[in-house]
Amino acid sequence: MLPPKVSHFDSTADTEVILVVQLHGMSGATLRGTLTDGRGAAKPFEETLTDYTTFPYEWRLNTIRFPIADWMSAPGEYALDLFVDGIPSGTYKFTLK
Repeated sequence: MLPPKVSHFDSTADTEVILVVQLHGMSGATLRGTLTDGRGAAKPFEETLTDYTTFPYEWRLNTIRFPIADWMSAPGEYALDLFVDGIPSGTYKFTLK
C-alpha cells in the first residue's frame, strides 16, 4: 500500500519531502529529474536504484528524499520533473510554506 499523497509542507514542522516511486517489472533503474522552486531556480537530481536480480518481484517501492532545510529561504510552489531510465515519468507539484 502506498502512503497517502501530501502536497503541502511547512518548513517549521516538516523536515523533508519524500517522493515515493513505484516500479513495475523493473529491477534496476536510474531516476533523474529537476526540482524547480517558485523563483525558477532548478536543482537536478539523480539516483540509481540497485538491481535485485536474485530476488524475483512484480513491483517495488523506492523513495527519494529532499531535505526541506535546503529550501527554507524559498517558500512557494515547487515542481519536480521525473525521468525513469530517460523516459518522462511525470511532473509532481507541492507547496512549501
